[in-house]
Amino acid sequence: KVTRATLRQYVVAYGNVEAEPNAAARLATSVSGVIVAVHCLEGQTVQKGTLLFELDSRATELAVGFAEKTFERQKKLAQAESASQKVLQESEQQLMAARTQLALLQIRAPISGTVAKVNVKLGEAADLTTILAELIDLDRLVVVCYVGSSELNTLKVGQPVEVSPSD
Repeated sequence: KVTRATLRQYVVAYGNVEAEPNAAARLATSVSGVIVAVHCLEGQTVQKGTLLFELDSRATELAVGFAEKTFERQKKLAQAESASQKVLQESEQQLMAARTQLALLQIRAPISGTVAKVNVKLGEAADLTTILAELIDLDRLVVVCYVGSSELNTLKVGQPVEVSPSD
């Protein structure tokens, strides 16, 4: 007896779900310091630019305050023509450098995504090699799988795929 049926062929492949390139980030600090504030939790969704960690900034805040006062004093002297423009420009550059140093003590999210892992706690010391946290953009995941060469010729671009977890 001849009957009509749809025959299907399956290819079983194993792989991993990963973030696209540029869809994940490991956060580190560019200066050493002590973590004084942690503003994120694992599983939290954050936007690009969100403040996640703060390092101890007391000494840097003092330097910024001193640089601001010096700049203001030089500005008043320049208006009264008692100081040179060069000294005024130098004090302005010192103020900008101090503010930049202060900004480096705040670690912000470089991408929008989900905090996958927080590796530090309040009060811990962090240096240039410390990974503070890992971010992943869960909207930009890809499946990377490996197919045996004997089954490779049965696959074509655009074919539907069914993905299921191994367990």
